[in-house]
Amino acid sequence: MTDAIVPAATKLAAKRGFIRTATQSLASVVPIAAITIPTTGDALLGVGLAAAGAVATAVLAGAASALSIISNGIPKDYADVTLVKQATIEPIEALANTDAAVSRVLLRRDLKGE
Repeated sequence: MTDAIVPAATKLAAKRGFIRTATQSLASVVPIAAITIPTTGDALLGVGLAAAGAVATAVLAGAASALSIISNGIPKDYADVTLVKQATIEPIEALANTDAAVSRVLLRRDLKGE
């Protein structure tokens, strides 16, 4: 078996970084619209420009985030054990791990008397 150029955990972190950064960037559509509508004098054109600008910015920012993670490795915020395990285990193992986690939570609740 050959090793992947980009490990599975890094790919998962890059996807997570892309989605997180892109959605945060999409929040800029309202301020952009607030600027473009009065500037253009046309509400429809202003909203269109704002939406196009926000989508383009989101894609570029998300791509930059994903490429940064791929080139520099998994950042500390994403480097939790769960993320790495989820990227490298088989689906049947993931199901067993989920069941075990639920059992631990229920046991803790029982011990606390909740």
